[in-house]
Amino acid sequence: MRKVNYKFKKTNICIYVSSRLSKNPKVFLHGFTGSYKSWYDITKKIKDYILIDIPGHGNSYFVDSASEYNFSDWANDFSYIIKDLNINGMNLIGYSLGARLSIVFASTNPRLISSLILESSAYGLDNKKELDDRYQKDIELASLIEKDFDKFLFEWEENSLFKNQKDRNPIGYQKQKAIRMKQNPNQLSRALKSFSQGKMKSYLRNFKKFDFPIVLINGVEDKKYITLSEVMFDECKNTNHYIISKSGHNVHLENPENFLKVLIRHD
Repeated sequence: MRKVNYKFKKTNICIYVSSRLSKNPKVFLHGFTGSYKSWYDITKKIKDYILIDIPGHGNSYFVDSASEYNFSDWANDFSYIIKDLNINGMNLIGYSLGARLSIVFASTNPRLISSLILESSAYGLDNKKELDDRYQKDIELASLIEKDFDKFLFEWEENSLFKNQKDRNPIGYQKQKAIRMKQNPNQLSRALKSFSQGKMKSYLRNFKKFDFPIVLINGVEDKKYITLSEVMFDECKNTNHYIISKSGHNVHLENPENFLKVLIRHD
């Protein structure tokens, strides 16, 4: 695996490319507080992949804290990276925040998508009040990240979405915890402000236009996101929806074997 850095006007984005890279690889986008390392246990069984640190996470960072960065900026930066690698299409796999970024990218660059695999994804919010309320909550959370990072980490790990992770995959849980602890609080806060769900208008109508296969993955305990996936499923004919047993929000951590089976099935 080789590391490649891309320097843009607003960001420096770090990616990791497998030793074998085809014109149609699997590309993985992690969730909030994660990094490219979040996918290690999955990519052990995959030979052809690209891992990305989302700006504000791991080794990818925002260059200027004062300038605005949004979903469109991300799509533009990511598009340049994919074209620079001479990739004709990809199987784009995103988890949570990474899934939302995947939807945005697929909407603006549909010809580069061979398949779209969304784990525990939202598709955006419908009205201004929902957007404003969510953005305000994320601003408050970003402030906590900056002021008391240890308190944020404790409260984040106590989130009900993640309640059974430690018991189901103790080693994976500890690896994830180590990734979170190494984040730069100011960069992570900036990522939350930039990619808040409160800044993502609904992309649901785009699912009617997608002509590539879509795979939706949810943990059986993650009722809220199962409902969101069901809405997306109804919008697009070429879609498969998998509800995985013994898992909540983070299926690839809590039930990696069954998550990998889904990926292989749609290889």
